[in-house]
Amino acid sequence: MVVTHGPRGHGGGRAATPEAEATRRARISAAQRGSTTVTLVSSYRLKSRYLRGGKQVLGWNYVSERRYRIRIKTDEAEQLSYDRRAREAVLNERAPWRAHFLSYVESEER
Repeated sequence: MVVTHGPRGHGGGRAATPEAEATRRARISAAQRGSTTVTLVSSYRLKSRYLRGGKQVLGWNYVSERRYRIRIKTDEAEQLSYDRRAREAVLNERAPWRAHFLSYVESEER
């Protein structure tokens, strides 16, 4: 068992006082106000590792139809809906060990 020297559950728990909890919730809602959740579907390839059930061509493993749920700003969501290179740049930034291709937007939630 690992000793953490503190209460269980590190991170975004409740604040110590009701006033601090109210300010914490206000900051969270303000941060999420201009954002939306987008589901992107993309195929990607991995270098030099065999994956069971995937196809491998010249040392690249190809995986298709992987779904990513990401939270982004609303104005970026409009750009991602029609720009394939912008979608793949966002996915490559969040998962740099994968080379993404053939991506599309499946749904948007506001």
